[in-house]
Amino acid sequence: MKIFISCDIEGTCGCTDWHETEMGNAEYDRQVSEMQAEVAAACRGALAGGATEIYVKDSHDDARNIWFTDLPEQVHLIRGWLATPYTMVGGIDGSFDGCLYIGYHSPGGEDTSPLAHTMSYSRLFWIKLNGRILSEFDMHALGCAHLGVPSLFLSGDEGICTRSAELISGLKTVVTKSCVGGGTINRHPAAVQWEIEEGVREAVAARAAALPEKSAELKLEICFKSHEKATKAGWYPGAELVEPHVVRYYAKDYEDMLIAIQFLRSV
Repeated sequence: MKIFISCDIEGTCGCTDWHETEMGNAEYDRQVSEMQAEVAAACRGALAGGATEIYVKDSHDDARNIWFTDLPEQVHLIRGWLATPYTMVGGIDGSFDGCLYIGYHSPGGEDTSPLAHTMSYSRLFWIKLNGRILSEFDMHALGCAHLGVPSLFLSGDEGICTRSAELISGLKTVVTKSCVGGGTINRHPAAVQWEIEEGVREAVAARAAALPEKSAELKLEICFKSHEKATKAGWYPGAELVEPHVVRYYAKDYEDMLIAIQFLRSV
């Protein structure tokens, strides 16, 4: 059984401030150790659940945060960005039996994390699909569904776990922390890591999560922090500037949605 794991840092236990997410800061060293430990727990759980091959995609910042430390020999580690529209699940294809998400976080436009954002904190307020706030998990779970790969497990803050379970029936989640204003209320890392390992084991063994239902219409809206960026994005083929900060685009399918997001957010 072949399993893909995408990992981020903002949803890991303890992560509260942007300084903890940035390489070179003292707080980062502690937080990336927790990221590493949670990914290792997921790998152990996947193997216990029947996985024979695991691909781990480092998906935070420059995508060169974790290393093979404590990762089992069955792991292939994808470092750096592969320059595909699948970004945080770059390298996945239809040969995988499931995808897992570690350290994911609440999306831009919601108040359930002091680190809430979707793809770019500095450029974007929010991204919506058919009027619903789109998270990084939503984006990539829908992209995986386009390839026929189910999303089986998610760990992260309470906000992302609650809203993601509404998108995918049977999704197994583990909450690492809850968030209030600019603060976080964190569980003990040892408890979180144990629950991730057990939750992944159960999710991989059962593979009970369903593919999300396909929508007849895919109306993508992106709200930029700069009206200049929004104006520029409005020139993307098929896109339309509908408000000073908002661009709208109708996608043909989930892959087309990911392609549009990749180019629009980078203007």
